[in-house]
Amino acid sequence: MLELSLSDQFTFNSREYRGLLRNAQATPFQHPEWLSSYYRYLVAHPESTAMVILGHSKSTGELQLVVPLVKRLSENGCIIESAYSDVTDYACPVVHTGLLANREALSSLPGDLIKLLGPHKLLHIQPVREEELPLWKLLIRQSPVKLDYGRHQVTPSLPFSPWRDRNFGKARRSQLDRKLRRLEDRGHVRLEIVPTSHAAGAIEWARRHREDRFPDDPIQRPQTLRFYSEIASSGEAASFTRTYRLSCGGDTVAVCFGIVDEMQFYYLVLACDYHNYAAHSPGTLILDLAMGDWVSGGGKIFDFTIGDEAYKKNFRCDKSPMYEFMVRTD
Repeated sequence: MLELSLSDQFTFNSREYRGLLRNAQATPFQHPEWLSSYYRYLVAHPESTAMVILGHSKSTGELQLVVPLVKRLSENGCIIESAYSDVTDYACPVVHTGLLANREALSSLPGDLIKLLGPHKLLHIQPVREEELPLWKLLIRQSPVKLDYGRHQVTPSLPFSPWRDRNFGKARRSQLDRKLRRLEDRGHVRLEIVPTSHAAGAIEWARRHREDRFPDDPIQRPQTLRFYSEIASSGEAASFTRTYRLSCGGDTVAVCFGIVDEMQFYYLVLACDYHNYAAHSPGTLILDLAMGDWVSGGGKIFDFTIGDEAYKKNFRCDKSPMYEFMVRTD
């Protein structure tokens, strides 16, 4: 059914890939904006090479399968990974829904893909949500392994204030409201969506205020900073990304950056001026205010993505497991 090939220069902004996305299950981490910037900045020769599996229909030539991968050479041999690099929270193959209708005809696909990849020591796919497991199982003859962290999300409702009361609980809500009032005593408090022209500056502010706070923070790497800066700027213009800024008296208190997929906001990067505003819980404040803005504008889900940080419990997020596939060939 499929003519399989590998590409190290696939154009994700092409008409054929966008056409496939309209007829496939995917996450925003497979969006053309995300993957174009990802391969431009985070796949650096000679340490790693883009390896994108393409599947075209033998009968029509239509693109029906795209699997974004990266080939990395290590001391132990060739390792092939999903396009992760500490930034992609949900790995997903892009498979045309019409292709999924004929499972019997796809039975040889896993073996064909392994042959196509060539000699390698390990195929490592991560992180994978439960809802994408059936797609990966079509491509990989291996059982997934549950990761030691999950994904988290909340589904706010309107009117937001009563939902917020129920979600936080009276004591927690009162504490947060009190911290906001005390912040307002210091100056005019404003939550704004950072415009495209200032998005890169907001990402750089976030990098500076995250410095030395998190071990191996990806945004401290020059290539990852450039990646986030580009998608924050170009993505905002395409309504794919959103950067929130919380200010007090004109000074930046916190920045929250994420990506947008229809009615869902995926929060990815948070940074706060804890030196001047730690007493006001600026991280919780901006997330609370951003959530209110998102649902008031028609949004449905606020996705805190992966990681089991303690503060997510305060928002009473729903937790779901995450998985990985590790296929060793030696």
